[in-house]
Parts: sequence; structure tokens; C-alpha cells
Amino acid sequence: MKIQLLPYSIPFSDPWHTARGVLHSRNGWLVEICTAEGMTGWGDCAPLPWMGLEKVSAAESDLQRLQRRLSGLDPQQALGQLQSIEEMSSAARFAFETALLDLLSQQQSLPLSRLLNPLAASMVEVNAAVGAITQLSDIQIMQAVDGGMKVLKLKAGVAGVEEEISRLHQLAVQLPEGARLRIDANQAWTMGDALYFFQESEKLPIESVEEPLREPDIRAWQSLAERTSIPLAADESLLTTEIEALLVSGCISRVILKPTMLGGLRRCMDLHEKAAAAGVDSVVTTTLESAVGVWACVHLAASVDTRQRFAHGLATSSWFSENIGKPPEIEGGGILLPRNSHALIQQP
Repeated sequence: MKIQLLPYSIPFSDPWHTARGVLHSRNGWLVEICTAEGMTGWGDCAPLPWMGLEKVSAAESDLQRLQRRLSGLDPQQALGQLQSIEEMSSAARFAFETALLDLLSQQQSLPLSRLLNPLAASMVEVNAAVGAITQLSDIQIMQAVDGGMKVLKLKAGVAGVEEEISRLHQLAVQLPEGARLRIDANQAWTMGDALYFFQESEKLPIESVEEPLREPDIRAWQSLAERTSIPLAADESLLTTEIEALLVSGCISRVILKPTMLGGLRRCMDLHEKAAAAGVDSVVTTTLESAVGVWACVHLAASVDTRQRFAHGLATSSWFSENIGKPPEIEGGGILLPRNSHALIQQP
């Protein structure tokens, strides 16, 4: 195999606001792996230094190390080598694993989703990623609803909790029947702020709240879960909390699977299986990767949500003014997986 690392930077159409700051572009590397038979596999390494998860320099160093170590192997051998390396940037592991699985799916004439799970769905529903609560316009709501999306995901913790609650009550009046709100607080709130938020929003059409607590140990999760009927979802906590204990505690209703953060598609599949055994649901969300990374997340979502029960966080490509490769097309609130090609994505 021949391996190339291709750096990229793709700009946002508008600044992306989170509780941890503002982003103006997404930077990373594409991993391109070519075989002697003429097949090409693609992966996306987009580390998350702005979330304090891993340094860009560490991801780049691991990419280069993997490039040296895996060049010349066949895809199956390379996957075995990759799995044997314990210390590795999550983003780098995801990129190389995706590219290698992309090649295997082509060799076996299977879409990546069916390689991960033979019962994978052929379509996945998506939520609308509409940004920060207080910066959301009425037009954005109408565009999301008109596009067939039933779940609107909003970023919380960007403004004061009282201001955000006030805006949520205004938004709820405009939502059509059946539409739901998914709130992501990115660990912005103290326990007091979180309790106030849940108290004031119990009657709102909120589907779930992700990562409400600034200090999310299991005891804090349990304390919050006892005081609200709104489902709680774990995202960043999956990296800092003992996962098995969190799953069996009964305080979360779902886990958020992000391959860039969790270290690849197969690790996400493993976590999904553990969650399902504990009665906890799985939702797949991108971390604002390029089209290559988003497509990998689409296939993962089809693999874990075989009955198409949830809206997944895959509609993020529209936030970029340009992209690398063709991102998924969303029609009627969902993404139809390609049937005429077993490659992850057309040539970026």
C-alpha cells in the first residue's frame, strides 16, 4: 500500500459558536491509501484541540508514525497492526482505520456500513444542527422544518442559562407538532445552573440534553437524573468516566458516538454493543469533519441504528463554505446510503 497525508483547511460559512469558544475553520489531514490493484481508501484526521482533547502536533506525529509502519502491508495486515498499538491519537486512529476499512469494503464489494454490520440500514435520519440557542433565527427553524428534519440540535452554555431558557420558550411556540429539541451544553453548567435549566424546561419539547454538567462524575449524573424526566446523554464524559459504570448506573439514556473522539468506527461499535446491553441507546454525531469523515459517520449510524429510530448529528457539512469531496445529500430529513458504489466517497 502507498500512503499519503494531505493537510486541509475548510472554512465555516459563519463562525461556529460553542461553550468553549468560536471556530472559523476546520483543519486536519486526509489519509489516502492506495493499493497495487488501483483501489483507494480515504480517512479523515481532524483533531479537537479546542476541546482540550488532543494536541494537533500529537495527531500529526502519530499520522507520520502510522504512515511509516503500515506502508507496504495489505489492508488486513495493517488493521491488525493498528489494533495492536495502544497509545495513539484518537483522530489519527480513526483516519487510518476508516481508510483501511474503506479498502476492505471495496475488496468485498460491500458498503462500509454492511462491513460493520450486515443488518445496517439503507437510510439514516438526521437532526438539524442549527447552532447556539440565542443566535438561532426564525428563518433557520423554518428551513430545518421545511427540509423534513424533526429534531433541532441547539448549543447551550454559550449565553447565560436564564437568557437561553427564555429563548427556548420563544422557539417552542414556533415549532410544528412533532418537532423536538436536542440540547448540547458541552459541560457548561454548574449543578445549580443545570437544575434551573431542567426545572424551567420540563414542559418544553426537549428530546434529550447532552453533557449538562461541568463536573460530570457518576454521582453528579445520578443526582441530576433523579430530578428530571428529560433524557440525559453522555458525550465528552465517555472519555473521562468509567464507561461500564456509567452505563449500568441508569442515569443516562443514550451515548453519543463520535469516532474522531473515541478512536474509530470499531471502537464505536463496541461501545454501542455495551450500551445496548445496558438498555442505553446510541446516536452518532460528527465532530465537524470534512465530507470524508462525515461519510464514515453516516455508515456508522446506519450500522448502529438498524431500525432507524433516531435522528443522528450528520447534517454538519452545510456549515462550511467549501468542502473536500462531495458531502452527503439530505432529502426529506435523511441520508440515503449509496447503492452504486462501495467506496466511502468519490475522489476528494
